[in-house]
Amino acid sequence: MAWTLWLLAFVWTIGYCHQFGTNRTLDNLTFVFGIPDWVFWGILIPWLICAVLSCLFSQFVMTDAPLDAVSNVIDDGESIAVSENVDDSEKKNDAVRTETAR
Repeated sequence: MAWTLWLLAFVWTIGYCHQFGTNRTLDNLTFVFGIPDWVFWGILIPWLICAVLSCLFSQFVMTDAPLDAVSNVIDDGESIAVSENVDDSEKKNDAVRTETAR
């Protein structure tokens, strides 16, 4: 859903700016809040709408993943499973030992 919104904004921006921003003379150029109208309606407004909707999406639609079974992935692709009964300080120490062992 979020990718579709940004893709539509991208297509709108390219299409609108091409249609209304090219071949304009200074005589027929109008401004909105000191910004050329084609920039305001073609770039600023759609991207502001996308930014606001993305923030709303991240706050109300996305959920956190449960951290019950934590799995740390090392750069070379190995996976080390961390048991649930290990406290945080032991997890940190294990991670430090693993990094220094490489």
